[in-house]
Amino acid sequence: FGGMLRSVTKCSCGNRSLSFDPILDLSIPIGGADIEQCISEMARVNEISEFRCAYCKRKTTAQHQITVQSLPKQLVIHLKRFSASGRKDSSAVGFKERFVFPKFYEEDATYLLTGVVMHHGSSYGGHYTAYVRRLDSRGSPLSSQQEWVECDDSSVTAVSARHVLGATQAAY
Repeated sequence: FGGMLRSVTKCSCGNRSLSFDPILDLSIPIGGADIEQCISEMARVNEISEFRCAYCKRKTTAQHQITVQSLPKQLVIHLKRFSASGRKDSSAVGFKERFVFPKFYEEDATYLLTGVVMHHGSSYGGHYTAYVRRLDSRGSPLSSQQEWVECDDSSVTAVSARHVLGATQAAY
């Protein structure tokens, strides 16, 4: 059902620390114009200063990288719109109806967009709505006129795919 993240920390002495963490959703920083760029940013090698190596016992510089080891059958992506200080990043992040996971990962996978959760407001208050793709019993999209709905409290309204794909600043 879930996937697996792979975390590697490499000390300047050459020692490597490797760990694996199961995931049900993929939380990614906002670091690009679209989902693919944000995932690439997540997988970027980061430098850690003042790292204390368990092997050489020195305080040194290390490199750290997180990648996806295995992908889930159903992928839930969470955009990290809120910082630790509580600020909301409303940068536009584009997404498509069909998403091919970036090639530099272990597996090749294509996902069909089936929902988008939206946050309207700030970190001090707001409102959540959702766009949901209607599927038939086989998991295939319905006709384009009936395919997407917007759920806002007790209101459910038909919307176009174009409308959903244009919601790049509030997608959560």
